[in-house]
Amino acid sequence: MEQLRARFPETLVLGFDPEDAAGKVKASYSSRLAEAEDDLGVCCGFLDHVRGRPADETELSALREALEAVRLEGAEL
Repeated sequence: MEQLRARFPETLVLGFDPEDAAGKVKASYSSRLAEAEDDLGVCCGFLDHVRGRPADETELSALREALEAVRLEGAEL
């Protein structure tokens, strides 16, 4: 961020909008959390919110594995 400010000192606002997000109806992050049915839904809602696209199959698989590992670790305690 500091490098951008140094390069563009007159910039007032810096934002990131994914290219394919134009025209999409955006749900708020809090509404995505409220609609999530489980932890995977929370994770996927977060990814969709910050990137403007849902998780792909590879990402879904990685999230499922991570959540399962956490669940199993909790069961061992």
